[in-house]
Amino acid sequence: MTFNSDVWERRQRVAWTNSEISANVFNLIFALTTIYGMIIYGVLAAFCQTVQFNIWSLIGVLVVSFAGCFVTASKVPILNFLGLTMIAGGLGALSGPFIAQYKVASVVEIAAMTVLITVVLGAVGTLYPKSLENWGMLLFIFLIALIVAQILFPILYVMAGLPLKGLRTMLDWAGVILFSGYIVYDFNRAQFIQKTVDNAMDSGIAVFLDIANLFIRLLELFGSSKDDD
Repeated sequence: MTFNSDVWERRQRVAWTNSEISANVFNLIFALTTIYGMIIYGVLAAFCQTVQFNIWSLIGVLVVSFAGCFVTASKVPILNFLGLTMIAGGLGALSGPFIAQYKVASVVEIAAMTVLITVVLGAVGTLYPKSLENWGMLLFIFLIALIVAQILFPILYVMAGLPLKGLRTMLDWAGVILFSGYIVYDFNRAQFIQKTVDNAMDSGIAVFLDIANLFIRLLELFGSSKDDD
């Protein structure tokens, strides 16, 4: 089956990037796109660990990342990779100073944990024989709810005089559950959409974003801070 969304079907396109390809080639492009995003994220995160962003540089990085989302809408592979580079690079740059607060060994351990979880959940999504298309709206609603909670709850907690540490832990666990669900969903969706180069790259970008978000949540929950010494 295929999804109704034009973003995923794209059956009216005549460009070679939207011609049918084999499942093996599709999965290879899917995997390479995801790995590429993770590499760019890791390199920028490592490079920017000592960077102190001011308001203008922060806005600049955010603008580049958001612009990358629009560039990835292109049907041209090189532009898709450019958009992914902008997104992954921007997220990596922003994550660098945060990751720098944790011990290197702990960061490596959490990264390995993230990869293991992704492999397991990805296998679940891939091997599950039915489409999980109906998860899409539910996951999106939870995502919006989490974003709103992250903005409003700290304000309410401060006004009520409640400790923020417990709130952050609760929100981080909510994020782990949410993005774990997204990993299953995106891997499953990749099995049912039309097998094209464009769709393979879009699937890879979606899974990269799931992995990056899951990694940050796990690092906050289980990472060993340098301040613990």
